[in-house]
Amino acid sequence: MAVTARTIRSSGSGFDQGIQAAFADALPALPGSGWMQQLRADALARFVPAGLPHRRVEWWKYTDLAASVQASLMPTKPSPGTARERNLFARRNFNEVEIVEGQIAAYPQSGLEDGVEIMPLREALAVPSLWLRPWFQPGDDAIGNLNLAFVSDGALIRVGRGIKVTQPVCIRSHFSTSGTMAHTRSVVAVEDGAELTLIEVDHITPERQAFTTSQTSYVLGVGARLNHVRVMTGSLAGLAIRSDTVEIAQDAEYRGLMLTAGPSLARQDVRVRLSGAGARYDIACAYAAASGQLADFSLELTHVAPQTTSRILAKGIASGSGHGVVQGRVRVEREAQQSDSHQLARGLML
Repeated sequence: MAVTARTIRSSGSGFDQGIQAAFADALPALPGSGWMQQLRADALARFVPAGLPHRRVEWWKYTDLAASVQASLMPTKPSPGTARERNLFARRNFNEVEIVEGQIAAYPQSGLEDGVEIMPLREALAVPSLWLRPWFQPGDDAIGNLNLAFVSDGALIRVGRGIKVTQPVCIRSHFSTSGTMAHTRSVVAVEDGAELTLIEVDHITPERQAFTTSQTSYVLGVGARLNHVRVMTGSLAGLAIRSDTVEIAQDAEYRGLMLTAGPSLARQDVRVRLSGAGARYDIACAYAAASGQLADFSLELTHVAPQTTSRILAKGIASGSGHGVVQGRVRVEREAQQSDSHQLARGLML
C-alpha cells in the first residue's frame, strides 16, 4: 500500500520546511504494515502546519524548541559499534532492554517471570495490531505527531493480572549520532493488582546537534502499582523530549522519580489522568542545569474520579546561563469530589 503525506506549505523553521522530504526518504525503512503507514502520513499532515513548538504556544512559552532545532536532521540508523555508557545501575540484576539510535538492540527473550511480556514495537507493527491503535493516533500535540510519523521502535511491556514482578525492568537508551533525529514509542501496561519497578536511563551524547523524542503510555489497572525511575544525561549538543501519558485506575498507584543532568535541552512532558476512585500519583523531579542547558518538567494532571491524590515535588540547581523550568497544571473535574493535590517547586541559582 503506497502512502504519501499531503504537500503542505510551512512557514516555520528550516527543520519544519525540510520535514516532508525527510519523511519521504525515511518511509520505506520505517516499520509497520499499511494501517501504520497511513497513520504516519496523517500525523505528518497534522505536524507540518504547526511545526515545532515555540514561545507563542502557551505550554511551551519557557522552552523554544523551534528556535533550538537546526535544519536538515535526518532519521538516524542503528550503529552497533557505538560506545554505550553503562555506569548508571551497572552490574544490577535487571531485565534489560537496550535501545541504540532509536532501535532495540537487545531485550530479554527468556528468563522472564511468568506473566511478564517484553517485545520490540518493530515486531508488533509487522502485523495488524488492533490493541496498539489507541496509543498510535494522531492528535493535537505537535511532538506526538512528529514522533508518530517517524517512530522507528520502542518497548512493549505487559505485566499480567496479579503478578508482582520481583526483578526490575531497565530500559537503556543510547543516542549519539550527530546531525540526526530518533523517535521511539513505548507502552507499559500493568494490569489489575500487578506491580512493577521500571528504570529508564537515557544517555544522549552527540558531538554535534541531534534531536530525539520518546513517547510512552503507562496504563495502570485496578489496584496496580508502578515504581518508576528515569535518569537523563547527555552532552550540550543533544536535544531530548520525553512525553508520557499516565492512566491510573481505581486504587492504583504511580510513584516516580525523574532526574535530569543534561543534555542541552531536556523536556519531560507528562499528562496524567486519575480516572478511578482512590487513584494516586506521586512524582519527584530534580535537575542540574549548567551553562547552556535547559531542564524542563511540564506536568498536567487531571483528577477525573473522586478521592484521588496527586503530589508533585520538584527541586533544581542552575548555574551560569543554565535554566530550569517547572510547570504544574492540575484540573479537577466536577465528579472528582474530595480530591487532594499538592505541588512544591524549589530552585537554587549558583
